[in-house]
Amino acid sequence: MKLELKNRKLIVDLSSFISAVITLTIVFMLTFISVFGILSLKEYRTEKENRNQIIVYLNDLEAEQKTDISKKLLELPGVNSLRYESKELALKAVMLDLGIELPENENPLEDAFYVYLKDDVNLEKLKSSLVSMKEIDSFDFRTKAIEEGILFNNIAQKIIVNATIIASLLTILMIYNIIRFSIISKKNEIHESIKSGKNVKELKKIFFIESLVTILISYFIAFVIYLFIKSKLIHSMNLLLKDYRTNRFSVTEVFALLMILILTVVISYFINYLSMNKYFKNYTGDVDLEQLNNNTEIDNDSEFDNEKKDLEVEVDEN
Repeated sequence: MKLELKNRKLIVDLSSFISAVITLTIVFMLTFISVFGILSLKEYRTEKENRNQIIVYLNDLEAEQKTDISKKLLELPGVNSLRYESKELALKAVMLDLGIELPENENPLEDAFYVYLKDDVNLEKLKSSLVSMKEIDSFDFRTKAIEEGILFNNIAQKIIVNATIIASLLTILMIYNIIRFSIISKKNEIHESIKSGKNVKELKKIFFIESLVTILISYFIAFVIYLFIKSKLIHSMNLLLKDYRTNRFSVTEVFALLMILILTVVISYFINYLSMNKYFKNYTGDVDLEQLNNNTEIDNDSEFDNEKKDLEVEVDEN
């Protein structure tokens, strides 16, 4: 009968463990995919932001004059950064693209600055400022394309921020509830262990180790599945967005995945050693945990003294 109950208890514990592993694996996998989606959108937004630019073509200027005009351009409201391209370099790029050779003394191109814009740029004011600069010969100013790019960047930024907050809160909440429920589901085992005099600190340590094993197994399984799903997503994204190529792994992504693991371990520690204190006290009712642990130590000492006395009696009789 005892063996049957023990086997039944083992099956229940194994079933609870597998259920916790599966649930945590799903949570981890969804979180990993959310991280990938957020970082991919952020990367794509950065690429689109770099395309929010105008090209300023210069007159024939000396090196010192080019330095002065670059300072003036950077001081304009809404300008983020500059990139200078000489007419010699531009000519080489054209010849390489077209596969032709042209003598440098017949260079029809002009020195140019690529002006990268901020999201809050006022295009009309910027255009007026550029027109008033005598050092500038002309400029390529695609107002509609720039406005659409800025609008996309602003919307993408809001989505990134909101998605990050929501994903973080949901992940923390789900992980907290899964680990907490896995402990509460063992209330009978907790009650019996405390009643039998088992040390509460030792009990918490056991539950924490069990939670840690569950977390590591779930994390590994979820990571393997995530690698497979991510490869499919990258392939689909590269087909859909011809002008976009995402990285297999970035430093930010690796850091985010490690932080998820560390955060989960911290939550598990918090639940086992802090949050569940009230649960232990409420469930044991009028059982004084400290007194119970002290009594257990006293009982163990008494049993040792009795065994010692019995041994002394046997020696005297001999």
